[in-house]
Amino acid sequence: MRWLLGIAFGLAVVWCGWWFVASTALERASAAWFADRRAEGWTAQEGGIAVRGFPSRLDLTVTAPVLRDPVTGWGWQAPFAQLLTLSYRPWHLIAALPPEQRFDIPGPPGEAAPRTAFLQADRLQASVVMRPTVDLPLDRITVVGDALRLVLPDAAAVATGTLRLATRPAVARVNGHEMGLEALDIAPPAELLAALPPGTALPDRIGTVRVDAELGFSAPLDRHAGQTRPVVQTLDLREARLNWGDLVIHARGALSPDAQGRAEGRIDVQVQNWRLALAAAVAAGWITPEVAPTWERALDLLAQQSGVEGRLDLPLSMRNGRASLGPLPLGPAPRLGTGSAGNG
Repeated sequence: MRWLLGIAFGLAVVWCGWWFVASTALERASAAWFADRRAEGWTAQEGGIAVRGFPSRLDLTVTAPVLRDPVTGWGWQAPFAQLLTLSYRPWHLIAALPPEQRFDIPGPPGEAAPRTAFLQADRLQASVVMRPTVDLPLDRITVVGDALRLVLPDAAAVATGTLRLATRPAVARVNGHEMGLEALDIAPPAELLAALPPGTALPDRIGTVRVDAELGFSAPLDRHAGQTRPVVQTLDLREARLNWGDLVIHARGALSPDAQGRAEGRIDVQVQNWRLALAAAVAAGWITPEVAPTWERALDLLAQQSGVEGRLDLPLSMRNGRASLGPLPLGPAPRLGTGSAGNG
């Protein structure tokens, strides 16, 4: 019996030593990560780093983190951020985020100061699982949020009752990841609802937004991502769907960058009850009331080709650096990645 107790005591001492070493290494690595970002020119501040959770967990808490990337202009700060993991499975992380976070968003060209948005939530958690190899490549992400509210730079607010997002590695594409997104019970900005014409048959809640897509990145999503800066280079949109009362929008297609990094490809868009979509676009300020009648006449002619009452079928085409919706020019195509993509 004594030898059993001796073995148990010895194992306990070894485990305590392991936890102390692991927690100290995690704390130092976290501090070094902030120091590395500062060396790269970032704003990277924190009000304190602590590791708790003895004996079975490593719970990292960073107080008052502030991050800003001078290259992209994006920034983020929060009262705290937590990464929780089991000490014997450190490649599986749970991120617990505070009820409010601040994001700095780059403004349009020529505007030096970034714009500010706030994300509020009753609950927002993420699970990040990496493969236990030297480079710690990303395996999957799961994000769950309840009662989210996004306050945009123009003070408009969008709220959603439930948000679910999940990713996993793509089977047939190098550096590819499949992504599924579902948002339920979405409240559009009150300003948009108030600007809708009287009698518009759109409820004050968007029922569902779903996205099923595959993203191809320029580099692996692993522990070297801070140096390689992976960006999305290809988009395979298997399905995107919005249900807002009688308005239903469905889209699918694929995009990849041309030699200049502009998106090139085609997304097929189908709109049921397209006049409701036009009313929402005018209310949102995307189309001015002065040109709305021109849009309505053009879309009416295009809708007649579908042969189905109230349905509009349009290709969103991007070619030679320009984007168009059917025959209607939209302007420059957005940037996608940094150059020609390679698919696996």
